[in-house]
Amino acid sequence: MNLKKNSIVLIIPFIIILISLFIITSTASTFINPKNSLNPTQINQYVDQTIDEITSYIQIKNMYGQFSTDKPYHISKIGVMISPMFQNNVDVSNIIIQVQTKNTVFIYTYNYQVLSLKTNSLFTNPLWNELNAQSFGIISIIDKDASIMNHHVLSDSSDLLFLAFLIPNDVITKGDYVTITISSGDIMQKTISFSTPLPSKNIVDLF
Repeated sequence: MNLKKNSIVLIIPFIIILISLFIITSTASTFINPKNSLNPTQINQYVDQTIDEITSYIQIKNMYGQFSTDKPYHISKIGVMISPMFQNNVDVSNIIIQVQTKNTVFIYTYNYQVLSLKTNSLFTNPLWNELNAQSFGIISIIDKDASIMNHHVLSDSSDLLFLAFLIPNDVITKGDYVTITISSGDIMQKTISFSTPLPSKNIVDLF
């Protein structure tokens, strides 16, 4: 496993070099055909997003929130759908989730509870009954070799799961700006931010 991680770490600089070559090529093409070229801002955004994806080791596919049914309406549950970036092992048990709002920061660690999505919807899965304000659990979606269920590891590029965690009452309400960081030591960090939408429906897209 360590050999695989070291191999990926060695590959990353080469990928970044390729991205740099893309910048040079795109910049040069601006002089040749300005109308069909990306502007510098677009190029920088593309590069930042690409490097962020490469160095995070995971991809965030979607993120959903569920509003409470009682006033004051607030986000009570969040599910983050992730998959591995590479064909390598990602130990989910080492993940830490940080949720930062204007006034506070919440830290979640893995509680080693994992259930399959099966016939349940995301927010009706029995896993939610096993969570508290300091822990997150896993809802497995695709797990061909049962590595998620049995070993808490993303082992294949097709693996897919939800990181599920509760939000305390009234912490995240409409219009609040929220930053969520998913990290695992020095090898993985992914940060996403969103402004909380209006509670016009019970379940909302956050990413």
